[in-house]
Amino acid sequence: MYSSPVQLSQFDPQGSKICYVTVELDRQRVTVVDTNGQNEQSMLLDKSSQTVDCVKWAKIGDASCVLLGLNEGEVWVYTPAANRIMGKMITGDSFQIKDLAITGDSHCWAVDSQDTFYKFEMVGFSLKEKFKIESCEQINKLCLLDSENLLAASHSVSMVHLPSRSVTRTFPGHITPITHLRLVSQGFFITGALNDRFLNVYDIETTITKSVLVLQSNVSQVSLQNDSCVVATTEEGEVEVFEDPLVPVKGNKRRANPVSY
Repeated sequence: MYSSPVQLSQFDPQGSKICYVTVELDRQRVTVVDTNGQNEQSMLLDKSSQTVDCVKWAKIGDASCVLLGLNEGEVWVYTPAANRIMGKMITGDSFQIKDLAITGDSHCWAVDSQDTFYKFEMVGFSLKEKFKIESCEQINKLCLLDSENLLAASHSVSMVHLPSRSVTRTFPGHITPITHLRLVSQGFFITGALNDRFLNVYDIETTITKSVLVLQSNVSQVSLQNDSCVVATTEEGEVEVFEDPLVPVKGNKRRANPVSY
């Protein structure tokens, strides 16, 4: 049966499995497969009006699961081993889930297209909190720093103090919406944006741009090998490796010495 190109994908934390989303005729299919090409499991969504708009791996008990953020305001918990949906986290609204972030204490944070934040208990799949934050608008990406602080990105990045539900720091961003947001190492995070070949590395404490990594063409995916290596793929299909992403920017120069493959 005809399948479309991959629309979404994410490796598990160990890099041993990948989850990806394609379209067959008028419905999306979610597939999980080992990176060696074995043990493939897949699930077809119930109807054509449903779409998966974000994917995040999570550990629930002993089970390795994939959280699927849908356009209808739900987060489905898919277990590849059993090839079934083991639970659903319901926002109570019907808006697109834009992104998800997982805490170490079995909680899931979500943000929808109306900039509403949701906190779920993953064990019972229950909604614990629901709120908006003043000045946080057009949010596309989330990144948890710790149990009390979260990064929320639109064109720029806001640091949100969750207990007080307030923005405590802001970081300069990109001209286009941010599509990539993740920690580089303790105290630093990296961003990439739509139709942009610059990756910005920020110092969380000072809010200053620590360095700028320049790709040969627009960014497609960003991953981290360890604290000293950023790996990016471009829209042209090239892989570029930055071995020292925390090297400071000097004057007006942008660091542009990736290793390409």
